[in-house]
Amino acid sequence: MRILYLCGDQGIPAFGRKGASTHMREMIGAFRGLGHEVCLACADIAGDRRPEEDFPLVKLPRPASRLLGTDGRYLLANHLAKSVLKRVVYDFQPDAVYERSALYF
Repeated sequence: MRILYLCGDQGIPAFGRKGASTHMREMIGAFRGLGHEVCLACADIAGDRRPEEDFPLVKLPRPASRLLGTDGRYLLANHLAKSVLKRVVYDFQPDAVYERSALYF
């Protein structure tokens, strides 16, 4: 099965040391351990990527302008992510989408 893993939370580095980062990495590892192909679409791709983490990775837009305010940045990020995710779904053709819940995504 092909799984598209979404993480739109801008405060969770994909390859970071936070608990949420560890959870994300372990879930992807578990999916891959069961033989599934995984593509990660994430707003923050920072951190130390290990050699065994060789799955496809897509960076979601993360607007930084403080003029928009927090809510404006999230609205713009969601709007921009929609076009990126359309392309990812077309290219990767997932059988399932797994989303790490994020309050404003």
